[in-house]
Amino acid sequence: MSDHNFLNATLDQLVIQSPVLVVYIVGLVFSLMCLRRYPKPALLTLIAMALLLCISIVSPFANYYLVMVHTSNGASLRWLFSGFHFTLSLFHALGLGLLLTAAFVGRGKTAYEN
Repeated sequence: MSDHNFLNATLDQLVIQSPVLVVYIVGLVFSLMCLRRYPKPALLTLIAMALLLCISIVSPFANYYLVMVHTSNGASLRWLFSGFHFTLSLFHALGLGLLLTAAFVGRGKTAYEN
């Protein structure tokens, strides 16, 4: 695969993901805006959005890089991709876990609990 095709394929993947990338960027901006007023939830959201944005941007580049540099048999390529995507899933789960934590951290007791 030539460098030009590599770049085009990677950019195509980023364009396809653009709605999600925009949400991550908006989440970063909102969390920065709320950092003083709600420090814990905003910080957790900021970290989660940054992590998810990085995963989404790095993933297409890494996929095509792995294909370009990997020259051995298909079975080992399959294991390489499985491991890579499993690692991406772990980071994605971490980002979602941070968002879930941010939704509930720092909340006081409700009238029902009192």
